[in-house]
Amino acid sequence: MAQIAPCVIQAVIAEKIEDDDSQDRALQELIERARAGDDIAFADLYMYYQKSLWSQLNHIIGNNREVANELYQDTFLSAWQMLPRLRPPFNFTAWLRRIAANKAIDFLRHKKRIQL
Repeated sequence: MAQIAPCVIQAVIAEKIEDDDSQDRALQELIERARAGDDIAFADLYMYYQKSLWSQLNHIIGNNREVANELYQDTFLSAWQMLPRLRPPFNFTAWLRRIAANKAIDFLRHKKRIQL
């Protein structure tokens, strides 16, 4: 599989690619490389999704930075473990967001049990 130049990866992460098709292709390449076990590609995905996914988690759990950070890391740990089993066709972003939402819901359930 062809490697994407680091400058393209950086542009995708910084969301500076103007052409949506180019951004989608570069992101898809990162996902495929991560599925193949490329740690650097997975780290790039970790950085790429940080702002949007962290915001989602923080919103669900009620504005707790520390917990949102922990759940964000947990989300990517689960994604890393399940990634090789992910089969096309798939929507990586939706899949990752579902993992994050499930982590947040599990946290809230656990928190509720402790308070009772």
